[in-house]
Amino acid sequence: MKLLVRLLLSLFVIASVLYALPSFADSPTETPATKESSAAMPQSSIVGADSKESQDQDQATNQATRSLMEDLKNPEKKLDTLGIVAELLGVSSGLMLITGAILAACVKRFGLVKLMIAVGLVGGITAVAAPGIILMSGNTAVGVALTVFFLLMYIAVFFLPAILSFKDNVSKKWIITIINVAGCIVPGAGLVALYMVMKDKPAETAQTIAP
Repeated sequence: MKLLVRLLLSLFVIASVLYALPSFADSPTETPATKESSAAMPQSSIVGADSKESQDQDQATNQATRSLMEDLKNPEKKLDTLGIVAELLGVSSGLMLITGAILAACVKRFGLVKLMIAVGLVGGITAVAAPGIILMSGNTAVGVALTVFFLLMYIAVFFLPAILSFKDNVSKKWIITIINVAGCIVPGAGLVALYMVMKDKPAETAQTIAP
C-alpha cells in the first residue's frame, strides 16, 4: 500500500515535469553559431523579450477577464455564462474529491473515502446539470446562487488539507497549511498536503509518543 501511495505521488511529480517539457522542446538546438549570436545579443534584448512575453500573457488574461465580464453584463449571455462557470467549478471540485478519496483509501481512511466519493459524485452530477437548471429557470438569481455555491465548494475542497489539519489538530498543521497554499502555484502540492494530514497524528498524541 505504501508503494501505491509513493507511485501516485511520483506520477504527479512526473506529470509536472512533463508539463514543463514543451517549452524546452520548442527551443532550437544550440550550436556554436547560436552560442555566438546569443553572446553577441545585448542583455537588454533578452530582458525585452521576456518582458514582451509577460505583457502578452497579461493581455491575454485581461482580455479573457473582460470577455467574461461583458458576457455577464449581456442579458442574452448572462445565464449561459453563469451556467458554464458553475459547471466548471463543480466538476473541478468533484474530480478533486474523487482523487482525494483514492488517496484516503491508500492510507485506510475509509470514513473519508465514503464522504469524499458521496460529495464528489453528488456535486459533480449537480454541476453538470447546473447550466440546464439555470436556463430552465430563466432567473439570474438562481444562476448567481448556484455559481456562488460551487465557488465556495471549490474553495473548501481546495483547502481541505488545511481544514482537516486544524479540525484534527495534527502536529504539523502549519506546515500542511503552507504546502496547501503553495498548491495555488505548485501542481500536486495540495495532494502532498492531503497525504500528510491523513498520516499525521493529533498534537497531543505526538507529544505523548515523543521521548
